[in-house]
Amino acid sequence: MSITISLSTLVWLAAWAVLALAVAKLYDLLIAAPKRFQQYWTSQGVTGEPYRFPLGVLPDIQRAADSDRIVEYAFGMARKYGLLQWQIVAGICHIISYDPEVCRAIFTNKAQYYHKASQDQKEIMRPLLHNGLLLSEDAYWKRQRALISPGFHFWYLQEMVPIICKCVSDWVQMVQGKIDASPDGSVELEMNHELATITLDSVATAAFGNGFRADPERADRFIHALKQVLDNMQARTLNLLGFIPVIKNLPLPSLRAIQSGCATIEQIVKDIVADRKAGRSGVVKGGKHAGMELMAQRAAETGEALDEESTRRRDLLDLLLEAQANMPEGEVLTDRAVEEESINFIAAGAETTSNLCVWMLWRTITQPPVSEGQSILEKVRRELVATIPKESVTNPSIDELKELKYLEALTYESLRLHPPAPTIPKYAIEDHDITWRGKTVHIPKGTTVLINANVIHRLEEYWPQPEEFRPERFLSGGGNEQNNNVNDSVAPSPAGSDPTTPQPCASPVSPKTAEEIAAERARKAAQPFAYLGFSAGPRKCVGKNFAMLEIKIIFSMILRQLNFELVPNQYIAANPITRLPRQGIKFRVTKRNWMKDDDQLLPSHDGLMDDAVMMDNVGEGMRQRQQHASVSVLKPLGMI
Repeated sequence: MSITISLSTLVWLAAWAVLALAVAKLYDLLIAAPKRFQQYWTSQGVTGEPYRFPLGVLPDIQRAADSDRIVEYAFGMARKYGLLQWQIVAGICHIISYDPEVCRAIFTNKAQYYHKASQDQKEIMRPLLHNGLLLSEDAYWKRQRALISPGFHFWYLQEMVPIICKCVSDWVQMVQGKIDASPDGSVELEMNHELATITLDSVATAAFGNGFRADPERADRFIHALKQVLDNMQARTLNLLGFIPVIKNLPLPSLRAIQSGCATIEQIVKDIVADRKAGRSGVVKGGKHAGMELMAQRAAETGEALDEESTRRRDLLDLLLEAQANMPEGEVLTDRAVEEESINFIAAGAETTSNLCVWMLWRTITQPPVSEGQSILEKVRRELVATIPKESVTNPSIDELKELKYLEALTYESLRLHPPAPTIPKYAIEDHDITWRGKTVHIPKGTTVLINANVIHRLEEYWPQPEEFRPERFLSGGGNEQNNNVNDSVAPSPAGSDPTTPQPCASPVSPKTAEEIAAERARKAAQPFAYLGFSAGPRKCVGKNFAMLEIKIIFSMILRQLNFELVPNQYIAANPITRLPRQGIKFRVTKRNWMKDDDQLLPSHDGLMDDAVMMDNVGEGMRQRQQHASVSVLKPLGMI
């Protein structure tokens, strides 16, 4: 006896089977897995907000984000459940750490057990970053990091100073032109957009050279495409569309916008790399720089004048192509990898730096006087006048920039309260144990740990008066603690600490007593992972030196030549993920008569520092500048 099953019946059976699998998957995701997760961590003494079907704490997070209280929400959770807790968002289970001790373990002796993020988290950024430095792991990541790292040593960054100065100077001149054309001698600017323009211009030019800026239409397309991609990736992270199985692959408008923007970016970068390899800049072969010879040959063939200054300065693309030409036998650096690393450098550097800069500018302009009757703006300008002579206002040297200790402290304090990457994800690739509060906690493979820098940077145990914006907390007084390295703006890290944690910078004046300074040093030596401005451990930000240099150049030039006044009656709130101002921050900008106004800042005996001390520092900085070429060209740059 045979049984005949029709085709339509088979289709219905297959459909029911798929539906049953989908229901089982949803049941496990939204009910069974959260229950197992809570039971497992509760058995280890770790608690969290009980799961509420089906969205967990997602509605709470959304309400906190909508009211710009995401930091307060995190603090409330920390007070309620402790510094290590679980969190379940629409069935997505992870551990939240607000504890520097957990950070110490994850970033140091347990670092080998972690990848940067889970595959789901990486997949959201994969269309843009592919397998570049930001997303790669293990041996491939180590190789790429070793190739990129020389680009952030002193000799390279010194070459970048004129490039960044030119980008900032062009922007200042553009703004001054608008001011001159304005009837009231002022212009209203949304500075989040303006600073993003400066930083992207600087980073892209540092990556691709002046050729990037030579084609304004191509540069505009690149900038627009990158913003389109990043905006949609952020949206898909917040609304969870990038995480939900099946739905994340549907051709929704946000996914199509990402794909379209990435295609534009990749084509532009591919064209730039192809142009460069065709001889428009040099590649080192056999350890000798061939750039001058190639460009001289090109100039002879075309009759064009040879710009020796342009051939002398090399960019990141040159560095990558040099590495490609000198790879060890058996290893290959493909053109695709060169393109990916170039995009990673720009994507990582542009938005995070502009994000920090806009909050730093807001704090600088609006913060009331906190010590000695001076505002932050007055202190910064006094330091600029004392350190950078008038003839160097539009082209400060790297040695003058490294002397800007108060501006550096201002940057660190801005990073403390406004970290561009407030959540640092870590994904466990193996089972392991960590010690927490005197007990052993087992971290199973597949666990995602989210480190919350917003809370860690405000723990009163490590940061007295944590909500007070006080750059002086990163300054120390009395004596010169620097060496001759360009890294001298950060005192040597205590034994056993993470060198990415900024130690108090030396400054001729500090409002703290010797006892307070000693206590702060002891506290940071005991717990360096209370500061994660540039992350920490093996995956700490490779571009931190470039970012610090870029920020110093931007602020030294715009604050010296322009006046900023906050436009009243603005709603200023931060995006819950990127921490960018949601609606931007508008300023009324006017020209500053710095040739005259600077003279009013000096001499002064009640300012940032005594005239004699200030001028001695400037003189010493100039003497070091003259000696620098012969003694420190090979020294790697630390936190500038």
